[in-house]
Amino acid sequence: AVDRDPQRQVGGLGGVPPVRVRTAADGRLLELAADLKEYASVDAGLSMSVIYHAWVRDPQAAVDELFRVLRPGGVLLIDVPAYQSLYSSHDEAVMTARRFTAPELRTHLERSGFEVLRTTHWMTLLFPAVWLARKLRFFARGRDFEATEVAEPGGVNAALDALMRVEAALW
Repeated sequence: AVDRDPQRQVGGLGGVPPVRVRTAADGRLLELAADLKEYASVDAGLSMSVIYHAWVRDPQAAVDELFRVLRPGGVLLIDVPAYQSLYSSHDEAVMTARRFTAPELRTHLERSGFEVLRTTHWMTLLFPAVWLARKLRFFARGRDFEATEVAEPGGVNAALDALMRVEAALW
């Protein structure tokens, strides 16, 4: 990211340390580096599986804060778990407080002032299987999958990768 002043660079460019965000924050105040506490400080935001979390008490306040720090014309990519009907023991294990429908997420974003360019779901080809597995409680407690340190090539990962590529080609 480059600030409005072409002589001042932020975000790890030109040997300047990257923007620091407090990782334990609850989303109400993004504690950016001192020179970025102003409004409209960054060009892009990425919120991957954040506002769904139990630590984020007020998702609207978190989205408001994302809007506050983005410059006019800035871009936000946001990812949240979808559909409360998919709530499972996995959600309990990872402290999911809420799941969103596309209209719910759009409402939060538009209330904050964002112009929503696109909303979509991913892994939609697996939705029927995942919904059925969760309704039938195939996974009684904890995560729906075994945690591994390194994703192993082939097998399930290759199949999921192929499904996502097909899905991307369809959209």
